[in-house]
Amino acid sequence: MGDDRIDVQQQPGRGEATGGRALRILQVEDEPAPAHLMKEYLKLALREPYELTWVQRLSEAAQTLREQSFDLVLLDLGLPDSCGLETFLAVFNQAPHIPIIVLSSLDDEATALRALHSGAQDYLVKGTVDSHLLVHAVHYAIERKKAEAALRESEERFRIIFQGTRDGILLADSKTKKFCLANAAICQMLGYEAHELEALGVADLHPPADRPYVINQFERQVRKEITLAADIPVQRKDGSIFYADVNAALITIAGTTYLVGFFRDISERKQAAASLRRITQRLHQAQDEERRHLARELHDSTAQRLAALVMNLDLLDAELPPRLAKAAKLLSGAHTLANQCVQDVRNTAYLLHPPLLDQLGLVVALRDYVEGFVSRSGLQIALELAPEPDRLPPELELALYRVVQEGLSNVYRHSGGRTARIRLVREPRRVMLEVRDTGHGMPADLVQALLKGQTPVGVGLAGMRERLQLLNGELEIESNPNGTTLRAVLPLAEGAA
Repeated sequence: MGDDRIDVQQQPGRGEATGGRALRILQVEDEPAPAHLMKEYLKLALREPYELTWVQRLSEAAQTLREQSFDLVLLDLGLPDSCGLETFLAVFNQAPHIPIIVLSSLDDEATALRALHSGAQDYLVKGTVDSHLLVHAVHYAIERKKAEAALRESEERFRIIFQGTRDGILLADSKTKKFCLANAAICQMLGYEAHELEALGVADLHPPADRPYVINQFERQVRKEITLAADIPVQRKDGSIFYADVNAALITIAGTTYLVGFFRDISERKQAAASLRRITQRLHQAQDEERRHLARELHDSTAQRLAALVMNLDLLDAELPPRLAKAAKLLSGAHTLANQCVQDVRNTAYLLHPPLLDQLGLVVALRDYVEGFVSRSGLQIALELAPEPDRLPPELELALYRVVQEGLSNVYRHSGGRTARIRLVREPRRVMLEVRDTGHGMPADLVQALLKGQTPVGVGLAGMRERLQLLNGELEIESNPNGTTLRAVLPLAEGAA
C-alpha cells in the first residue's frame, strides 16, 4: 500500500462528540475526484476538528482498520478489489462497532435497502450530496451508533440481571394475559422450557380452582391497585403445586403494556410457618391440659380439704365453752378466712378450666361465666346465645370461651362503659362470636398494636388472635367513639355444622 493512495487531512482542535479529541474518519474511495469533493464538503461544513484518512482499496481499508481506530467510515461500494454489497459486508464484519455511511454512484433503492438492513447508517448517492447533507449524515450516523451501543449495553445488563436473578420472572401481555418472555429461574421453578412458557397464559400456571382468584390479582396489579400478590398457588409442568409471592411492575414496549411478574418460591417459608403452627398448637394443647389438670386438682383436692377444715372449725366452735369468748372470736375469724379460701380456690379452678365447658358445652358455660362476672363487676351484660343443635369441637369451644373471658376483662378494665352484649351465631360453615361494649372506643393505631401484642394492655388479645389463627380463624376489632366490637370467626369442618 503506497503513500500515494493514503491521505490524512487534519483540522486541529477538540471535538465534543468524541470526548474532546478530533473526529477520526476513514474514507474508502478509489476515484480521486469524489474523494477530494467529500474532503472539501467536510472542510466547509464540519465545525468540529477531525482527522480524515483516505484509502482507495478494500485491502487498504482492512489493514488501516486493523492498525487504527476510527469514529466513522465513508465507504464507496465500487472498489478495484471489491464491488457491491460485499464491500460493505466486508468492512462491517471487520468493524461492526464503527458507523458506516455508504457513498455510491449507484442510485439503486434495492441495494440501499439491503445495505441499511445489513447495518449501514446511511446510503448517499454521490451526485446528490452537498456539504450540509454530508455533515448531517455524519452527525446522525455517529449519534445513532452511540445510541445503538448504549441500547446493546443496556440490553446486555438487562439480560444478565434477567437471567441471573434467583427470582423467577415472566412477562405477560396485560390484555391477552399471554406470556412473551421467561427467565431461567422461572423455567427451573416450573419445569418448562422458555418456549413452552411463551406459548401459555396466566391461567395455565395455576390450579383450576384458584384461577379466578389469580386472574383477579393479575388484573388488580395491572390497574396498579396492588403490587404484591401473596401466597399464590402455582402449578408445575408435572402437576405439583408450590406457593409464591408475586411482585409485579408495568412496562411498555413498542406500544404494548406488559406486566412483569417476579416469582419468589415461599415453600420453605410456608413449611417453617406450618411447623411453627404445629409447635404452637401443641404448646396451647399442653397449656390447656395443664390448666384442666390444675383446675381438677384444686377443685377435687385443695378445695375439699379446705371444706373439711371449715367443717372442723364449725365443730370446734360448737365445743367451746361460753367463758372462752376471746378464743371464740378468733375461731370465728379463722372460719371466715377458711370460707373465703374455699371460694377463692373454686373461682381459680373455674377460671383455669370451667368444668361446665366439658360437661354441658359452650352455651351453658358462657351463661354461667357471665352470671358470675356480672355479680363480681356490676356490669350489665346481654346474651344472645342461640341453642346448640350439637356440640362444637372441644378446641373451638375452648377458644371462644377464652375470647369471652378476655373480652369482658377488657370491657371492665379499659372501655369505660357499663353495658356489653355477647352474641354467638352458628352458620353452616362458620361460627361467630361478638363481644360489644358501649365504652369510649380506641384509636385505630392502638387497635393494630393490640392485635399484634405491641402494648402491655393487649397481650391477651394477641394471644387470642394466635389461638384462633391456629384453628384457621380470625380475630377482628372494630372501634369508634361509641364503643368497641371484638369479633371471633372460626370455620366449621364438613359435618360440624
